[in-house]
Amino acid sequence: MNILKEAENLYDYSVSVRRHLHENPEPSTLETETVSYICGELSAMGIEYVNIPDGGVLGFLYGKTSGPAVMLRADCDALKIQESGENAKGPKACVSKKAGLAHCCGHDMHTAMLLTAAKILKDREDSLKGTVILMFERGEEGGGSAYYIHKYLQEKKMQIDVCFSQHNDPLLPAGKIAVSAGPRFAGSFVFHVKIRGKGGHGSRPDRNNNPIDCFLAIAAEYKDLRMRLVSPEVLFTSSLNMVRAGSAHNITPEELEFSGTARTYDLASGLKFREQFEKIIRLNCEIFDCTPETVLWKGPTLPVINQKEAAACARTITEELIGKENVQDNTPDMCGESFGITTAFYPSAMAAIGAGNEAEGKTLPLHNPGYDPDEKALIYGSAYYAACALNYAAHVPQIGFTPFAGDIDALFALTNRPVPLHKD
Repeated sequence: MNILKEAENLYDYSVSVRRHLHENPEPSTLETETVSYICGELSAMGIEYVNIPDGGVLGFLYGKTSGPAVMLRADCDALKIQESGENAKGPKACVSKKAGLAHCCGHDMHTAMLLTAAKILKDREDSLKGTVILMFERGEEGGGSAYYIHKYLQEKKMQIDVCFSQHNDPLLPAGKIAVSAGPRFAGSFVFHVKIRGKGGHGSRPDRNNNPIDCFLAIAAEYKDLRMRLVSPEVLFTSSLNMVRAGSAHNITPEELEFSGTARTYDLASGLKFREQFEKIIRLNCEIFDCTPETVLWKGPTLPVINQKEAAACARTITEELIGKENVQDNTPDMCGESFGITTAFYPSAMAAIGAGNEAEGKTLPLHNPGYDPDEKALIYGSAYYAACALNYAAHVPQIGFTPFAGDIDALFALTNRPVPLHKD
């Protein structure tokens, strides 16, 4: 029986897992019940696992013969978003039961796919060559939980030869898969700044130090930074997305807060951008007699760039799985993805699993309240995971990969990210 057929036979299981998770979402770093559910499913399959506090779950399958160690990665946290009960054309079949929380990025899909693949692989464990590691990562939406997973992997000195991951894509029709070498998701940094000025009556701006005036000068220079600092050949975006100040038309406020983000595939450009923007904030505060009371930065994080040989291997396996006509190249996406941490340490490839269905209105993008993936994508995502694990040993390419020189602590220091707080 071929792998795709096995995934089709497990479709009802995949849907039941996805809908359970979708109806019971939990936010980043607080996925207690989600983790318990994953562990319960692995235990029922007879799969050995470890629950890493604040990090996620690793499951282990061991082949009867020696071979490579292949890691398969999924994420499991939800977004703080109020889901709509409607997609682009009508009501959804499944909606979150928790107000203000929803799997509108499809991590419920990813977890269901990996658990289904685990079933396929467990049934074929005798034919496995080497080891398969199932990674269920918590806190992908900015929670930093991958820190604790990689801390565990590094402390245990675990061998990992390659890692395959995927993300559902509602803009790609279900039944299609995109995977190719090169840029996949951008690295990003976020900032939050509070400027303190001197308030007073709006009729006498000469007596006040208006933080709004200071912000407008900062914002004007911010909009020009990308053009002045970053090569037009580099993928780079930046935006200001929150400004908060004032209480009345005739009162100059004491303070103003603003925040935003920049995203790029080039770490050096991101670091240069951050350094110059910090300078702009400092100098304009001095000019306008204001104080940069709070300047918080996180990142730039690392981009997801599919490693050449790992991606080529995934491409070949996927074409064999669903046919060349259904496989295409990735389109670089400026969204961020914590999988960049994993790609820093291991040769990796992340595919896009089509989850769109125009006829049924399942076309709204990720992080949209009306996001509603075609559940038929579960078949292809599950089969993709299983096929990569089962067939990688037949390829085992010579991979030209240089891992990050330091450990996970050094990586977090480089990307200006604090070690996430313990919550378990």
